[in-house]
Amino acid sequence: MATARIYHTAIPLNSGKVLVTGGIGSGGDLVSAELYDPSSGTFSSTGGMATGRYLHTATRLHIGKVLVTGGTGSSGYLASAEVYNPSTGIFSPAASMATRRDGQTATLMDGGKILVIGGVGSSGYLASPEPLRSFDWYLQPDRQHDHKLQRSSGQGVYPQSIVYDWPSECVE
Repeated sequence: MATARIYHTAIPLNSGKVLVTGGIGSGGDLVSAELYDPSSGTFSSTGGMATGRYLHTATRLHIGKVLVTGGTGSSGYLASAEVYNPSTGIFSPAASMATRRDGQTATLMDGGKILVIGGVGSSGYLASPEPLRSFDWYLQPDRQHDHKLQRSSGQGVYPQSIVYDWPSECVE
């Protein structure tokens, strides 16, 4: 990597490259991201995140974009989220989670939903249900779609969970 880091994420993209995001470097939490090309064995820079973070998640959506959630940054546990667009190399802000957390998991489910569950926050390990409200995530439109990403309630089924729903009309 061009930047040494720990507690980062690395997720394969549809192109075969691997997106490496955040982590901790010699100067603290990182906003930088890199692309690893396994065919050439090289790393290259790509757009940076708005918020430096580590112990966060990165989940590839069905349409190829990557949702980055939570983690810890210079201000402590994070509730913020960002979406990476591999076709532009740009991270766009997304609506924040209801609870600041790191160490959580974010799992892509059938139908394009992403379950964000668990982790740790300022009150300790996250295990109890939290009240959730539905809202739309408006991402910067690309050439083909004006995407909306919605957060919907886990209906108390999953402890401390957030379910993000990528509408089926946006799946390519």
